[in-house]
Order: sequence, then structure tokens, then C-alpha cells
Amino acid sequence: MTDWVAKAQRRVRALEQRTAPRSRGRLETPMGVPATKQTISDARRRYLDDPRPMEIRHGIARAAPRPMPEHNNTLHELFSALKGGVRSGTLTGWVFVADSDIDFQLDPEEVRAPDVAGYRRERWMPEWRRTVPIPQPPNWLCEIWSPGNSQQDREDLMRVYHDASTVEYVWTIDPALPALKVFRRGPTTWRRELVIDALDVVFEAQPFPGVALTLDALLE
Repeated sequence: MTDWVAKAQRRVRALEQRTAPRSRGRLETPMGVPATKQTISDARRRYLDDPRPMEIRHGIARAAPRPMPEHNNTLHELFSALKGGVRSGTLTGWVFVADSDIDFQLDPEEVRAPDVAGYRRERWMPEWRRTVPIPQPPNWLCEIWSPGNSQQDREDLMRVYHDASTVEYVWTIDPALPALKVFRRGPTTWRRELVIDALDVVFEAQPFPGVALTLDALLE
């Protein structure tokens, strides 16, 4: 076989690999080359030193982007406020998790890692704290938007959450505006119920009446 024929065959094989249909739940490596791993557990074993949550977006497994410090601070402040509500007895009917892989049980498989998620206690199983991913979607969740989240990314994520029928409320926090928005499930889409864009206004928001928050404290 001549060299030019061998080179042509290699180019054809390379082109076939680049244009082949994507398989469900496989992992994208840092170089963008799909690997053969099929599950979140496989991805975690492959990247043991990577602390980022692993997600499956439209059937493609990958590590979630590393957040900015202000994002982490807001997550911590919100999670602490909600856990404080649990300890005080105001939110005894809820269990909260932060930055956890959650299976939204859709097809193609969707494993996402919302910043904070809340489960009604009657749905929560204690063993889920040692389960990756958590096998059921939550009743409430919050996403803290980062500059890297495009409008398309945000709309896509909200569609995923609406398709998971147990999710009753979604909060979004955009530190860049700044603003907090509360969305309630509607028959076909989310209904915006509340917008907080003043830093020093004390507010309570569904589904957590009795928990007083300020945007200023969440964005510290």
C-alpha cells in the first residue's frame, strides 16, 4: 500500500470519528474528545482529583465549570440561611443539599448540579447523602448565574427543571444585576412570582415563609 493511500484512509477514519453520533451519557475529556465512560460514577472514578460536580447535559457527561469566588460566597450564604431555618424549627419539613449531582430522570439522561436544592422531608431518603447522583429531583432549587452562563444556557436549564415534575419552585440569583427572581411551576412554563433587586429590602419568598433574607447579605 502506498503512503498516500494509507494517509487518505487515516484521514477518512479521523473524519468518521469526528462526525459519528454522540452516545448517551458519555464523558467529554478536557480536550473535547469524547471518552467511553457512560455514567457519573465512571466520570468521578476517572477524575478523582477534580472537585467539580459532574453533570450529564443532553446525554454528554462533563465536569461543571468552576465557579467564581462571589458565586461560592452567595451559595454559602443562602445554604447557611436555609440550614438556619431548619435548626430553628422554621423549615423542619425540608432537607437541603448544596452543589450535589442530581438525576433529573429525563431521556436523554440529565444529571445536573444545582447550586442549592431542597427536598420535602417526606421524599428524602437518608442514604441519598451517600449516593451519587441523588436519584430523585428536588422540590425546590436555586441557580446562581455566572458571567459564563449564556441566555441560551439559562433557558435550557429552566426547561430541564420544568420537565422534572417534582420541582415546584426555582430561584435564580444574578450577582451582576444584582437580582433574585422566584419562579413557580405553571402548566407549560415557569411563572415569575417575585423579583428582588434592592439590596437592603428584607423579604420572604415561597416556598420558605418565615425565613427573612436580604440580597445584600446573600451577595456578601
